[in-house]
Amino acid sequence: MSLSLNPDSPQGFSQWGCFTEGSHLGKRISWDDMPQRVREHALKRWYGDDPNRIRFKATVDVRYLMNGVGPIELAMLLKESLTSLFGEGRITGETEAEIEQWGVSVKEVKDGS
Repeated sequence: MSLSLNPDSPQGFSQWGCFTEGSHLGKRISWDDMPQRVREHALKRWYGDDPNRIRFKATVDVRYLMNGVGPIELAMLLKESLTSLFGEGRITGETEAEIEQWGVSVKEVKDGS
């Protein structure tokens, strides 16, 4: 993230993206060293209009040695295993966080895909 001191101003600057680290990015500063208005702007850019909600997307890539087990059975087992993480509270742990929405999709990926 690259920000001016007044990123919400019409003359301000606020750019967000993925970059390769290097000296071309300028000086790295810590969160605590940022002015409050810059921190608030960064949080709004990250979380959107509701700072109490965040969305993550996880990717799981599994390669089985099948040993006689069929692909449909393995796909079902994988989906059931991932689904159980949500039902058993293992995604939020002992925190007060709640999962509003989730989904699991399992598909076969051919080599080279």
